[in-house]
Order: sequence, then C-alpha cells, then structure tokens
Amino acid sequence: AAAVADFMVPAALGSQTAASVIRPAAYCGVVGYVGTCGEYSLRGVQPLAQSLDSLGLLARSVEDIGLLRSVLLNRAQIAPTLHKPRRILICPGANVGDTDPAMVDAMIRMTQAIQDQGVETEELDSCDLLKQLVIYHHKILAYEAFRNLNEEAQQLDKVSPQFRDLMLLGQTLNHAEYLSALESVHKIGHWLWTHHSGFDAILAPAAPGVAPKGLESTGQPHMSRPWQALGLPVITLPGQVDDDGMPLGVQLVGKARQDDILIDLACWAEGILKLG
Repeated sequence: AAAVADFMVPAALGSQTAASVIRPAAYCGVVGYVGTCGEYSLRGVQPLAQSLDSLGLLARSVEDIGLLRSVLLNRAQIAPTLHKPRRILICPGANVGDTDPAMVDAMIRMTQAIQDQGVETEELDSCDLLKQLVIYHHKILAYEAFRNLNEEAQQLDKVSPQFRDLMLLGQTLNHAEYLSALESVHKIGHWLWTHHSGFDAILAPAAPGVAPKGLESTGQPHMSRPWQALGLPVITLPGQVDDDGMPLGVQLVGKARQDDILIDLACWAEGILKLG
C-alpha cells in the first residue's frame, strides 16, 4: 500500500485474512479491494485460515483495480462504469467496535455526499450481530491458523506476541466450537441480506481511524472482520483526511460474487469524493 501511494509501483497484490489489504489501503490513501472469498486462486499464497483467506489488490484508482481484476480472471478488460446506486446501507463504526471521532466525521461526510446525489440511505441496525461476527471471525482464524501452521505453533518463543496469542487461542478451541462459529456466521449472513435485500452495498469505515504512530502496532482489524467472515467483496475509497492531513478510508461492501457491480459502484463513489 505504501509503495502504491508513493508511486513506486502502479499496483500491488496482497492477501487478506482479517484486514491486511483494506486497513493499509485506508492508512496510505489508496484504493484497496478484496474479492469475494474464493474469487481468485490462492496458488502460491501462504495459507493462514482457509475459510477466510482472500486475494486483494491495491491501486491508486478504481479503474486500475478493474484492469487488474480482468488480468487475474484472464478475460478482456471491462472498464468500470459510473453505476449510480439506488440505496446504500450505512454501517456506523460503533456497530462494529471502537471508532475514532475523525472516522465518525468521515462517515458522516460520505453519507451526506451520497445523499446529495439523490441516493437513498438507511442506517444499519445490526443488533450487535456485527460485533458477534468480529468474535466469530477471530475464533475461526485462530482455530484454522493453529492447525495450518503446526510448525510455527511448536515454536511460539520465536513468533510475535500477537501471533503467539492467536496460536494459544486456537489451541484451546475444540472442533464443536469451530463448527458453531461457522454456522453462526452463515446465519448472520442470511439475516443481513434477507432483511436488506433492496440495498446495493454497505458503506462502513475501512479502519477505526488514521494509521497509528510508531512501529509497535499496525492498528486494530475489527472494521474488516465482519465482512471477511462473511466472505464478501469490499473496496476502500480514499480521499478524506483528518485535521492533520492523515488519510481516512471508508469502504463499500458488496454482495458475494457481485464483485463487478461493487467495482462499478466504487467508480461512481470515487467521483463523488473527487468532487468534494
């Protein structure tokens, strides 16, 4: 993400199991896209958690994301179009977890910009189901990672504290708990689109706020966990900053296997941000 933002490269690939593409894209002020889980081959990618691993792309424009997608799918290029949505579901950061005031303001500005274009919006009342998805995602990740990375799990004194904690959690989870988490994710996904079938996409924060200072932390991943657990395509839209000029990213969440539609919507939304 940093290399793309600094014009070292025009685009880049990344893998996401929690927030490893969307969050750095938001922090660096570039476009980040993660496809529907299973949309792209993961051959050559180090597996972490097979139920969550997805391929992602980083670029400076939505159009370049569309070009890269065409290359990966071995098809003729389909240029993104300005597909204006009819209805957008707004997901406040508080529905997912801790959110910085700057991100709250960014969501308000983006929501207003969408409404100014005549698009209907409605706030998502998730009844804490998204917060439950954050927990289920973490359990699924820990369970699968512990079993996929057995060699690393046997040498926890040589890994980072964060990774060690993940491995230790995975070790404590039994198969029944794992299956229960998978089933719960499925039920919440069914609820989400059954009760909101008329919406084209969901607007949500791409990160809790701006990038944290220093090298001790890469920030919290909870803003991506619900959508990654559901295996949905997402795309980060840059263009906003906090009072210090640091990038803030919001994300559009699409429906499974409707990646092309999501990219078209993002192309339209990108234009709104440029107008602002």
